[in-house]
Amino acid sequence: MTGRTCSTSRIHRDAIQAQGQIGWILRPGLHLTVFSYFARNLFYSTSIAAALIILAILAWALAWRQAAVATAIAVVPVAAVWLASQGQHAYFFPRYLLLTVAAWAVLAGIALSRLDVRVALAAILAVAIMGAGDQEVLRSPGAHNWAYYPVGTGVNYFDYAGAASFIAGQARAGDGIAYEPFHPYLLISPGVQYYLQRDMRRGVPVPRDLFVAQTPEQDNSLYPVGCVNPAECLGREPGRIWVVESGRQKVLDGRDHLTLPEKTLLAADYRVTKIKHVSLLTVFLLVRKQQPATVGG
Repeated sequence: MTGRTCSTSRIHRDAIQAQGQIGWILRPGLHLTVFSYFARNLFYSTSIAAALIILAILAWALAWRQAAVATAIAVVPVAAVWLASQGQHAYFFPRYLLLTVAAWAVLAGIALSRLDVRVALAAILAVAIMGAGDQEVLRSPGAHNWAYYPVGTGVNYFDYAGAASFIAGQARAGDGIAYEPFHPYLLISPGVQYYLQRDMRRGVPVPRDLFVAQTPEQDNSLYPVGCVNPAECLGREPGRIWVVESGRQKVLDGRDHLTLPEKTLLAADYRVTKIKHVSLLTVFLLVRKQQPATVGG
């Protein structure tokens, strides 16, 4: 019974993780709009998608034997994932099939290699000009947050690097850090931690993540495990604690961000001394109340 209970629990947890990771992906149909969006987002450019499809058709007209192999590599994985997405979970999202882009490039190369050199160079130049605007956007700050490009908007992004730079520039040995509870779409903790590892000054360790009972690696899961009792995880209380939350926060009130036990624990012994706003994130610096502090912005 114990083994069966453990197995059931793991299946339930896996189902929750699957829902959190890919539950937002809709089951694809056979509508033209489904594949139209797929092509635009796969190449991150409507014009490049159209150009590569035209060149692929040309490759079939000029050298169908060579084109057949590349076409299979480009199309079969897409068809397989589309078919698999008709089951319990859907996986049909362009970035999961980026491996097929190389095959489309081969098809374009087959077509261009059969053309007169001057015509081929003109075609390459035309494709480069058509895709120049998209290339510029994809290299702009926050482009990583625009998953549906060129559909939708990508104005706002989580500036993990900006938050980490502010913390790293003022962090001291022994500091702790607390993040908004883990959310599979925000990724505040892993995002900021990534840049902290890069930006910390020599001899100053990355602040200890205070309210994590187990890392994803330790729990053999995708997400960290939060503390049931924050006071126990806090351990030997640090003199200073950094807090990183989503949004533009004016006060550390804990609503929808830190859990109530974490907020209560920090409010009892700490006060906010610095606040820094970056894109979609707010960084607070808390110090123990018995320590003198200078409030800064």
